[in-house]
Amino acid sequence: MELLVKALPFIVALAGVLVAIWRLIIEMPRGRQGSLRDEYKFLKEFLSDLKKESDMHPFLMEKGYQAISGGVIISSAEMEYILQLHGSVDALRKFVSGRRYLDFYAMAVDEKFKFKEKYIRRKARLWRKWLYAAVYFICSSIAVSPLLLPGFKMMSPEKTFEVFIFTFPMFFSIAILAARAAVRVNNAESLVKNQIRYISSHRPKN
Repeated sequence: MELLVKALPFIVALAGVLVAIWRLIIEMPRGRQGSLRDEYKFLKEFLSDLKKESDMHPFLMEKGYQAISGGVIISSAEMEYILQLHGSVDALRKFVSGRRYLDFYAMAVDEKFKFKEKYIRRKARLWRKWLYAAVYFICSSIAVSPLLLPGFKMMSPEKTFEVFIFTFPMFFSIAILAARAAVRVNNAESLVKNQIRYISSHRPKN
């Protein structure tokens, strides 16, 4: 009974975290659905205006493309090329995510997206993905270690919770950053492969 009383604050806090995560999982799709409707309406109006006004001011065009990309600054040449690729919505998402690894060559005949010089070699990208994966695994393990490692079971529930509220926010946030970094590299690679498929499918057949 005494142990239960001591563990009660920890149980209540953990329950609160689980409820917050659950609400986030339930409510995010609802908010996203409304956002998608707004995006569709804006995109339809913008592309209609773009088609009607062939001489649209470059500033308005750039701002429209920036709104489509979620606030990321993107040139009209980049956007027009992305819209030609297979799965343009997914291609745009991957470009926004992985653009730091890419250069855009508007005058190129074939592949307009190319890796920046230090990322051209596959090994240069591979070791980065492995590094980010290792950081994610290590930091996520440390984040939840007070709940899993046998050594912490020797502590009182209050002390274990004190350690947990320190390790979880700090190391789990680092793990998330590492995961996102790995995804950015992967998205850049996927976008380059996407354009290669597009180019291959549009080359004249002999």
